[in-house]
Amino acid sequence: MGRGESKLGRVAFLLDHGADLNRPDVDGDTPFLCALYGNQTKTGILLLRRGSNPSAVNKSGQNALHLMAIYANVGGFEGLGDVAHHFKGLDPIAKDASGKTPRENFNEKDPPSSPELRRAFEEFMGKLQEARAKDNSDDEEEELFFDAQEAVQP
Repeated sequence: MGRGESKLGRVAFLLDHGADLNRPDVDGDTPFLCALYGNQTKTGILLLRRGSNPSAVNKSGQNALHLMAIYANVGGFEGLGDVAHHFKGLDPIAKDASGKTPRENFNEKDPPSSPELRRAFEEFMGKLQEARAKDNSDDEEEELFFDAQEAVQP
C-alpha cells in the first residue's frame, strides 16, 4: 500500500486478498459494523456490495440500524439510503441488550439531533420500509406463482 492510498483502498485490497468480511472481533462487531462506528459510509457500502452480512448483531445486541442511529451523520444516512435494500432483512424495532430500538437510540442522542439529521434518519427509515415492503410483495408474488403452477399440473 502506498502512502497516499485511502482507507477505502486498503479495505478493498484486503478483501481482494481474502480477508473475511464477516469475521467478528472480540465484541462481536464485523468489519461492516466497525465501519458504522467510524461513520465510514463508503467503506460500509463497499463491504455490503462485496457480500458483508448486514444482519450481524454484536455482543451488545446491536444491529446495523442501532449503530447508524447512534453514530451516523447526514451523509451516512444519505449514502446508506442508496443501498437500503441491503438492510431489508433487519428488524427496525429490534431491541438491543439495553432494551432500546434503533429509533429510541436515535431519539436519546446527546446532544439532541439537528432537524437535518432527523430528516436524514427518517428518510433512511422510509427507504428501509419501502425495501421491506417490496421484498414482502415479491415473496407474495412468488408464492402465487407456485400456487398457480401446482393448480395447473396434472
